[in-house]
Amino acid sequence: MANITVNTTELLQLLDITPADHNLMLVGRHGIGKSEILTDYYSRKDMPVVALFLGQMSDPGDLIGIPNKNEKTGKTDFMPPYWFPLDGKPIVLFLDELNRARPEILQTIMDLALNRTLAGRRLPEGTIDCKYPRQLNYLSEQQQHSAKPQAGTRGDTPDPGRRRRPFLLFLHPG
Repeated sequence: MANITVNTTELLQLLDITPADHNLMLVGRHGIGKSEILTDYYSRKDMPVVALFLGQMSDPGDLIGIPNKNEKTGKTDFMPPYWFPLDGKPIVLFLDELNRARPEILQTIMDLALNRTLAGRRLPEGTIDCKYPRQLNYLSEQQQHSAKPQAGTRGDTPDPGRRRRPFLLFLHPG
């Protein structure tokens, strides 16, 4: 995984060359415009932007949909959630408040990040997965061993498996 510190201009240049199948994690101070920058960028490319606030989700069903009995098979299927692109067109999926998400939500996100699937339903080709925590609590390797969790978060850093998988961008205004 690459960790890169960028300003807004550099971020936009990186977005231009980053393939859709690379997971991005954008980290930066609260209020510097991460959501606005990304929403504006992808809206100009006519890609629908869906923001999901993971810290507000209490159950994986909030993310993957509601279980429903399939009358033909007798098995459980999940009804697609409101945001899922049933038309087969790619979307930009912003997973906000990653550092505030419950462990069961994070596990669901791992399937999404690794396999591009939710409850057995594959996201359309070209869908972009962007994650970002609300606070700058993803620390450098040297800081990780001595860091204390921030108030209101679920720990100082995600487990190493989650930390290594995305392309990590530290945004500094400018």
